[in-house]
Amino acid sequence: TATATTPPTATPTASPATVTPLLDCVKQSGTGWIAHFGYMNSGNSSVTIPVGMSNFLIPSNGSPPTSFAPGTQQNAFQVPFSKRSFVTWILNGNLVTAKSNSPMC
Repeated sequence: TATATTPPTATPTASPATVTPLLDCVKQSGTGWIAHFGYMNSGNSSVTIPVGMSNFLIPSNGSPPTSFAPGTQQNAFQVPFSKRSFVTWILNGNLVTAKSNSPMC
């Protein structure tokens, strides 16, 4: 007797999470400024992105986070910068820059 076989079904694979940097606001502090950065992780689980070519600051006057929880996370970390300067966070090829004329906290 012949037995019917069920064709294999494709196993769904999760699409990779996209993690993008966000600038929440800047706040004056003495003669300088403090940038408040957040991020948005479109995935359903935490993602690790080590500091390096995919996760760094310009100028490198601080250390960005390396673990990114799902969803939008505000005020994940802060970075000081001078009034006539800026700080840029580059994360997965996306960048966001804080300047003294950025939105105030």
